[in-house]
Amino acid sequence: MEISDVSVVIPVYNASATLRRAVESVLGQTRPPKQVILVDDGSTDDLSEYERQYAGRVEWIRQSNQGAAAARNRGMTQASGRLIAFLDADDYWEPEKLEIQTDWFVRHPELDICVSRYYEQLPGGERTLGTTRIGRFPRFDTVLRLTGRDTFDAACCFWTGTVVVRREWLATNRFESGLEPAEDRDLWIRLVRGA
Repeated sequence: MEISDVSVVIPVYNASATLRRAVESVLGQTRPPKQVILVDDGSTDDLSEYERQYAGRVEWIRQSNQGAAAARNRGMTQASGRLIAFLDADDYWEPEKLEIQTDWFVRHPELDICVSRYYEQLPGGERTLGTTRIGRFPRFDTVLRLTGRDTFDAACCFWTGTVVVRREWLATNRFESGLEPAEDRDLWIRLVRGA
């Protein structure tokens, strides 16, 4: 696998205040992605400045407002990378995120999905390490082969902005519109259960 063969999907809805930080965190990766797809989900704020600024570096898709699930699904249909990573327009990545996670896929060809820890920061607050635990597995430096209850527990803990998944694993699986804000958790449960 080409280790930089990653498509990043970013759903955008009225995110002019945070979009630059999100996109810059993707473009500034120590191992940049092959493709960055922004899906404007019917925003009413002006994103034209960003279209000019990122022309040629990101792909823009526009659709009427249908929600995050539909926006992510639309981006996934345009994705050409072997791996798909997700980022919301109000979040951002640490610079080494894609390098670390794509290295896991290279070292572990059996891996279909890779997640990581994350930081949380409320407006005006301190940045803290997210509290994600995967079932009874508190570590994030191992390949897990889950069964039974651990499958459900783990998939419920995936934070979408940390997920990198093989594109073929998503071939017949999509985010389910109408389940917001749990549409991502629903997909991760279905994927991990079916692995």
